[in-house]
Amino acid sequence: MASSIAFALLLVAAPLLAGAQSPSPAPSPAALPDPVAILTKEGNFKTLLSLLTQAKLVDAIGEQLKKGLTIFAPTDSAFEKLNKTLPLASIPQATVTAVLLLHVSPKFYNSTTLKAASSPVQTLAGNSTLTVHAADDHFNILAGGSTAKVNKALYETSPLGLFSIDTVLLPAAPGAAPGAAPGPKSAGPAAAPKSAGPGLQARAGWGVLLMAALAFLGLL
Repeated sequence: MASSIAFALLLVAAPLLAGAQSPSPAPSPAALPDPVAILTKEGNFKTLLSLLTQAKLVDAIGEQLKKGLTIFAPTDSAFEKLNKTLPLASIPQATVTAVLLLHVSPKFYNSTTLKAASSPVQTLAGNSTLTVHAADDHFNILAGGSTAKVNKALYETSPLGLFSIDTVLLPAAPGAAPGAAPGPKSAGPAAAPKSAGPGLQARAGWGVLLMAALAFLGLL
């Protein structure tokens, strides 16, 4: 009789003991989206991907992605257009890095929140910000020395916003209004010097941008 009772108690206690000894594993965290894989699949961002790799920004962007991130990705055509006025080969690598950081915001935006952004959009390029101008069927991104049209959203689920743009964003010359175009020539006999092209204007604003990029990468 006693052995029967002991056996019955053992049957009741066995599941409880097994549960205590083998706790259920914690669920694995959801995998983060991979902006490099998304851009590679799209196929028309080869120049951007190459520059991000050369600048050693892929890992830095991956770390920032854990907190939320928005990338404005110029297409290959955008870089071809830039090369006509400002060849990339003529720009020091550190400055290219600074320009790339101007295309990354340390905050997640989707199309709705980006169009509704009422304040300047912060970037990883220090105090350099972007401005959003929304229209009925599209919206533009303004940096100091350039304006880019957003072609489409490539990915917009937290924590990653990824947008294709048709122009490489460049910093402003010191004292220039955001997105301002060169002013008209003076009509008087002592005409003002001819306005510098967009490449030279951008170069004038790169000093501060470069310092911010070096600080972000931990080189200062």
